Amino acid sequence: MGFRRYIIRRAIDSIILLMITVIFNFILFRVMPGDPTTAILGRSGSPVYNPGEYRTRLIERFGLNKAILPFIDKDFQITPDLNTLIDNQFVVYIQKLLVGDLGISFNYFPQEVSYLIFGHRLLNTILLMGLSIVLSFLIAILLGTLASSKFKSKTDMTLIFTTLTSYSTPVFWIGMLIVFFCYGQLGILPYGGSPRIEEYSDLSSWGLDYLYHMIGPLVTLTISFVGAWFLIARDQMLGVFTEDYITTARAKGLKERRVMFVHARKNAMLPMISVLALAMTYLVSGATMTETVFNWNGLGLLTYESVYRQDYPVLQGLLLLVAAVAIISNFIADLIYGLLDPRIRY
Repeated sequence: MGFRRYIIRRAIDSIILLMITVIFNFILFRVMPGDPTTAILGRSGSPVYNPGEYRTRLIERFGLNKAILPFIDKDFQITPDLNTLIDNQFVVYIQKLLVGDLGISFNYFPQEVSYLIFGHRLLNTILLMGLSIVLSFLIAILLGTLASSKFKSKTDMTLIFTTLTSYSTPVFWIGMLIVFFCYGQLGILPYGGSPRIEEYSDLSSWGLDYLYHMIGPLVTLTISFVGAWFLIARDQMLGVFTEDYITTARAKGLKERRVMFVHARKNAMLPMISVLALAMTYLVSGATMTETVFNWNGLGLLTYESVYRQDYPVLQGLLLLVAAVAIISNFIADLIYGLLDPRIRY
């Protein structure tokens, strides 16, 4: 199979998977308990409107009086009504999705979900997660290469013990330790928060304060990620060292550093590409526990708040965003696989 056919096949698989995800995302949040009218009325408590009349208006506004799917009414009962073929919640959902309308938040009513997700929260999460992923990825590769080159030495054993400890430690516990020592005891870091640019008179002051507040969650996530990725990098390097072409390179008299970093690491990077592709979901979903501990106003904290307050439209939008990023990231990883290793044409 040629590379072009390989790309087309992977693209079709990704599109089908995305369509299944969209359907699952729609159904999941309609079988869950609760409804927007209860959520909104329960929080507003406004005496201006008659609760019954207000509830009816909300039901009509959200389209909850329509059938769920063709021939499936709002109570998930089969109905012979032909009007449900084109006038149902799923059709409305797809129509709005195509124009980027993800609905209205229950908790921040009447704010749009797309504004909540794609506003400053997404930027905060991308900056935090992007830096932590890049740093931990580079550190894991360097430490993994070092450990594999000194197999079963004290250096190897020390790195394994250290990284396994960081990997097995809950990320929120690492964050709480950083808060306790760096804020509570030493006072060298802020407790948390994510400064917004509107609060500052100039860009440089905001940038410095922003990076200052980012240190705590950045260090927490980097320590957590390195623990898992180091073991993968080390094991792959050890496997590559047994290959014939490595033996040949050493027999030619090449320096060990060149053998490790030029010949061995290229093939050892293939599994790391899959790891990095999976990590891309964190880039938009955020680390919920870390952002909650440090009160970092990103998508992770938004996820926690939405789960706690049963804000289903926001959760629906977040799930769709994470799924789309995961599918696209894995598609790109498959393409990189095909470029690095011509034997991959499944």
